[in-house]
Amino acid sequence: MWGVRVGLRQDSLYRYMVAKWVYGYALPLEILSRLGVRKGSLLVLFGSGMGLTVFHAAKRFGCYVIGVEKDRFLVQYSKKKAKDENMTDRVDFIHIADKDFLSKILPEFVFYESILSFLPNKSDILTKYVSSANRMGVLELSWLRHNVPNDKREALRSIFGGDASFMHVDAWLKLFHVIRLEVLEGGVRTIGLVNKFWDDLRVEPLGTITGIVKTAYKT
Repeated sequence: MWGVRVGLRQDSLYRYMVAKWVYGYALPLEILSRLGVRKGSLLVLFGSGMGLTVFHAAKRFGCYVIGVEKDRFLVQYSKKKAKDENMTDRVDFIHIADKDFLSKILPEFVFYESILSFLPNKSDILTKYVSSANRMGVLELSWLRHNVPNDKREALRSIFGGDASFMHVDAWLKLFHVIRLEVLEGGVRTIGLVNKFWDDLRVEPLGTITGIVKTAYKT
């Protein structure tokens, strides 16, 4: 039984690391910087995964970060890592189903990192903090700008997981408009691929190299 569980978790982590390299850690931190996250801010980060973006944000900006994740295994993993790194006074991690806890949070900033595409209730999750948060950031890996044939969609799902929605960017913009969210930027292009690569290496050298190797193998 334990062997089966380990195998499933390794596959989950594998997909996570493959997907993560595409935008790495430099881009999420750049978006948080543009949002205005600063020392003393309260940031809620949906899609915290293994917690690395949460840790990097807390260290770089001096803010308190609550990571929210839909995989309970990753929540426990991140909690243990926070304890090991003596950061429990700067970060916390909870499961997305813990609605009682989430309802009490009034963050200044909210960041959705590659999680909306994998949730059935996108609008509910987005509107949760519309009235309380000063600014929101959304980073999604599986937004489509062109129509993609079914065979390519299946290929994408084999990389990022079968529950990814792969919505067209226009559908996302419509969703934001319906819930009265103003889109200030369509994307962060100024960072550049080379700068992104070097910043990823600086922020997370082992994770970056591992991600490149796994992405090359998977694709």
